[in-house]
Formats: sequence, structure tokens, C-alpha cells
Amino acid sequence: MQITNMHCSGQTVSLAAGDYHATIVTVGAGLAELTFQGCHLVIPHKPEEMPLAHLGKVLIPWPNRIANGCYRYQGQEYQLPINEHSSKAAIHGLLAWRDWQISELTATSVTLTAFLPPSYGYPFMLASQVVYSLNAHTGLSVEIASQNIGTVAAPYGVGIHPYLTCNLTSVDEYLFQLPANQVYAVDEHANPTTLHHVDELDLNFTQAKKIAATKIDHTFKTANDLWEMTITHPQQALSVSLCSDQLWVQVYSGEKLQRQGLAVEPMSCPPNAFNSGIADIDMFRGNFSIKDKLQEKIALTDAIVSQSPDGWLIHFSRGSDISATLNISADDQGRLLLELQNDNLNHNRIWLRLAAQPEDHIYGCGEQFSYFDLRGKPFPLWTSEQGVGRNKQTYVTWQADCKENAGGDY
Repeated sequence: MQITNMHCSGQTVSLAAGDYHATIVTVGAGLAELTFQGCHLVIPHKPEEMPLAHLGKVLIPWPNRIANGCYRYQGQEYQLPINEHSSKAAIHGLLAWRDWQISELTATSVTLTAFLPPSYGYPFMLASQVVYSLNAHTGLSVEIASQNIGTVAAPYGVGIHPYLTCNLTSVDEYLFQLPANQVYAVDEHANPTTLHHVDELDLNFTQAKKIAATKIDHTFKTANDLWEMTITHPQQALSVSLCSDQLWVQVYSGEKLQRQGLAVEPMSCPPNAFNSGIADIDMFRGNFSIKDKLQEKIALTDAIVSQSPDGWLIHFSRGSDISATLNISADDQGRLLLELQNDNLNHNRIWLRLAAQPEDHIYGCGEQFSYFDLRGKPFPLWTSEQGVGRNKQTYVTWQADCKENAGGDY
């Protein structure tokens, strides 16, 4: 782990794990270099230079192009600055040339954060985070997350722009494999038009195939939720793979960089998505809290056990004023049922402690998302989970999910 001073690319962070070494720059939260045993796995750039072709940059709040820099959202039209005049488009978002902040740093990982303030073309507020982690066995992993911290819903997309390379050799020699059955045709400004089967555009790389002189600057729709692509240089016996869980991926054969690498850009949406509406997602989050004040806790010191038709009754008391009844029985499958009743509703809490053997464990109670084993945890049997209406079996839950931005499907 090492941090160097400011250059054109901001601060520079060096990470190492086993035979892997990575260089991260704070401008654009960019991947400036990644090597394995000294071989380049991405096209590198020097921290003191402004890299061409968005080398390694994180693309927020949209990847790729927005045609004419113009889009309409919730009835309002917005105009973004045109920063690629050849295509007359606003390209690759608003954070690729912003200086991100280092919030956490170890020898093998770095966390970068950025605040995106409102602007005329994008009057929304985002807080974004990128985590680069290096592993001696699995290589580099990248996690990107953004949160809408404004008061209104915001259009959003994300991508990342590495150029994969087999040690800076020509892509003409690479065998390329990508599990994608569909690809967009593009117009004269490189904007997507219609979705085709890859065979129709002669861009079928579902089986490893030599790139040769093929020029690629297209958006592919992948076949699976989790996919892996690979480039291989047969003569050098070197392969580079990238895995992603994003549905879309832009592939560019790197003409601006002498075809020394293949841009493989996982994206959450296709180009011009702010206008097409494809992969459009509204995210709503809500929070609530319940505060409780414990005024008095009274132990029930006396217990009377009696048999009932389906099990046992235990009557707890302390004197004549405070009491509670526990009904112990079993269901049809032999599972233990405990039904506890507070005999005086003015006392609104009952604490019950159960003796347990060392090998006993407690699971469930709605807390599978916080703890799997509740053994030894004073957990109240009132809880919350992620949303209401986890299916569409009733009209009410369907309306809550689809119309009121409530609930969810997990």
C-alpha cells in the first residue's frame, strides 16, 4: 500500500496481493494499472497524464452516450453538456473527471467516495462509493454503489471502463469469448438503434473466436445474470477474464489506443437509456424507528404447573396483582408451541428466558437477515424485514409494490 502526491490523475494508490499489483487513481476512481507477474492485464496509463478514451474510469450517473445530451425525465426536459462532438453526445457521466476521496485504505484494498451535486443538466444528488480489492488468488474485484441523497427520484446508470489486454499485444491476435446472444446496431453517431441476434451483425463470440480485423464498438446484451468473458493470446499462453452481474456490456476494439486492448465495460443499462427507458429502475428507501422506555421490570417469582388437554399450563405470578400464563403444547408435526399471555394488559412486556443445552441453537423469529443464530441474544419477537408484499398473489400487495413504491420482491 502506497499513496503518492497529486498528479493530473489525483492521488495514486498502489495495492499488492501475491503476484497481483494494481494502481488506482482518485480522479474518476480510475484503474490505472493491473499486472500479474509483471504482465499487463489492462492498458495502463501514467498518473501524471490525462488518459485517453476514459481508461479505467467509473461511469456515473450514466454509462456510454446520451444522444444530443438531451433527455426527458418525469415530464421535464434536461440538456447535458456535449463532451463528445463526433457523436454529438454526452458521454460517460459526470464523475469520470472528478477527484474522488479516499475513505478507507489497506494493503490490498481502497475505498473511494464522491459526492455528485445537482447541476443544470442533472439536478439530482448522489453519494457514490467504489471499492477496489485485490486477492492473491482471484485477482481484482470492484464494487460500486450509489445512493440518491436528494428528495426526488433520480435517473441513474453505472458502468466501468477497463481496457483488457494480454500484455499490450494486438487484439487482432486474441481469441474472444462473450456469452451474449444479442447486440445493438448503431447509427452514424454510435447510438444504439435496434437489438439483433449477434449472428445478424457477425458479432457472435459466444464461442471463443479470433477477433482478427473486426472493429467492435457495440453494446451486447448478456445471456445470464452472472457472466464471464475471456480474451486469450494463444502464442503467449495468456488469458484475461472479467466477470460481472450486469445485463449489458459495451465492447470496443480500442482503435484510439492502437488496438492494444479490448474495452469491456459492464453497464447497468444500455447507451441512451435515459431516453429509451430500458433497464429503468426507481429505488425508494424508507426508515422508521420505535423507541421504548422501560419504567419497571418485575420478576414473577412464583409458578404453578398444571396439565391441560393439549399439554401443560404454567401460571407465573408475584403476589395477587401480577401474573402471566404460559401454555406449552405441540403442533401436528411435533414442534413445540409456546403461547404466552399477560393477564394484565397494563403490563405490556413479558420477558421469558429458556434454559438451553450447550448444543442448542435458536433460528428464525424473522431475524435471518441480521443473525442466523439467536442463542444468547436478548432479541424481541417483534421485528421488521425488507418490505411488504413479497409476491403478487393479492391485489393489495401488487398495488403496494407497483403503485406506491412499497414492499419488494426478494
